Amino acid sequence: MRSSDLPDLPEPTAGASCADLIALLRTNAQRSITYYSGKAAHEVSFGQLHQQVNDAIAVLQDYGVAAGDRVGVVAANGQAALLIDLALLGAHCTVVHLPESAVAATLAMVGPDNLDYLIVESDRHDSGAMAQFEPAGQVAGLALYRRAGPCARAAPAKLMGAPALIFSSGTSGKIKQIVVNPIGVLHNATVFFSAFAPQPDDRFMIFLPLSNYQQKLLMYGCILYGISICLTDTRHVMAALRNCPSTLFLAPPIFYESAWQLAGAGAADAAHKATSLRAFFGGAMRIMWSGMAPIAPAILEDYQCAGVPLYEAYGMTEYGPISSNLPGRNVIGSVGRPLAEGSVQISEAGEIILRPDTALTTGYLAEHPDDERAVYTEEGAIATGDLGYFDDQGYLFIQGRKKELLITSAGYKIHPQSVEQAFRDLEFVRHAVLMGNGKPYLGLLLIVEALDDAVRARVNARVARLNADECKLFPIKRLLIRTENFTCENDMLTRNMKLNRTAIARTYEQELFC
Repeated sequence: MRSSDLPDLPEPTAGASCADLIALLRTNAQRSITYYSGKAAHEVSFGQLHQQVNDAIAVLQDYGVAAGDRVGVVAANGQAALLIDLALLGAHCTVVHLPESAVAATLAMVGPDNLDYLIVESDRHDSGAMAQFEPAGQVAGLALYRRAGPCARAAPAKLMGAPALIFSSGTSGKIKQIVVNPIGVLHNATVFFSAFAPQPDDRFMIFLPLSNYQQKLLMYGCILYGISICLTDTRHVMAALRNCPSTLFLAPPIFYESAWQLAGAGAADAAHKATSLRAFFGGAMRIMWSGMAPIAPAILEDYQCAGVPLYEAYGMTEYGPISSNLPGRNVIGSVGRPLAEGSVQISEAGEIILRPDTALTTGYLAEHPDDERAVYTEEGAIATGDLGYFDDQGYLFIQGRKKELLITSAGYKIHPQSVEQAFRDLEFVRHAVLMGNGKPYLGLLLIVEALDDAVRARVNARVARLNADECKLFPIKRLLIRTENFTCENDMLTRNMKLNRTAIARTYEQELFC
């Protein structure tokens, strides 16, 4: 359907719950979702999806799935994953979407006896992880299993009525279970989507795993606002950008850094590179966001000069979207202004504290009360663990993680990101990680594309400049340059594409400071 044929976007339904998403599919029946798997693009209207979801709900209920049941899901991005998620919400179940990269570990953490059913793709069957389940049937092309033997344990009180149990990114080295607030999901989607004025011809491309709840929040927001969707995955996203032109897009910094390097390969000059970059993203992008980790200001400036609309945003799994730069309201280096007025404060210690109007989540499951209160405070606020400040125009700047603050043996306090970002404009640097807690000096690990004398010379020059200026009192005296890649699979990145500093230190710190 041509954009000129589409009606204006409807006003989102105030106070809508997750189960209301199914009715909203019918309301916005002319919008569509395109599934891109690399082989072909398959387009389904929201009206068709509405019928498919209702059919799946009926099948689930025929198999005995009932309101309040906790249902584990193992499914990669695609038609089946979205369909079963919406069907479970429509059936008033609690969805537990397990990260595909760590199914067995996450299932063990949740506890199989805390699930009533498990729904999996046939090629993701893990006999060890599923030993406590027995086949029950098929739904939406997925295999449905029910608990074998005794019924699942009674749900904890705080999980009653929750539409989902989700998982933290694991930045601290431990994945936590988080309870989603049934009235907070679409409220927080509205906070984000209303900030950028969706247009009738918008299409949001989503490619990160739907087990990452941020991606589901984007999906739900599109349904709420009647925005068409292109759903793909990390393997096919670059082809999808070419073949499924979209106007809205969110990705981690590493994606934009890689795209910039690819666009520059073979480009004769800056103008050709800008043209190549616009073509890489399909030529129709209206707004792109970088989130989940800090992005180098130099990359944002490069995109701006190329005429490609990239903005930095800030969010938290426990809270949802916090702040964002937007067209006409953009300060590079900041994460924008708060999306909800009065929702962000800075504590006396410099920590970013959030005060939600309607919280996305209500707390952790199976965590020590002290650990939970450290984030979900008794005053009803959420402590981010990030240090930051506001400028005089109300833009929020993040200095680093409170727990990642390095304190040298001389007592100097350093935000690692303030030093690491000095290396992000070097085109060959993939990752920079500063270490040195309790040491008399700092150590720097650089992961680069390739290593030669020219790379060493440029890195050494940058280190020398820092040691003569910003790092004069706490110099970088240890340098380790490696070419191995950081991935989620080798545990150097979290599933949200953030540096897993605990795992990185465990792997490299001894070599760096030996």
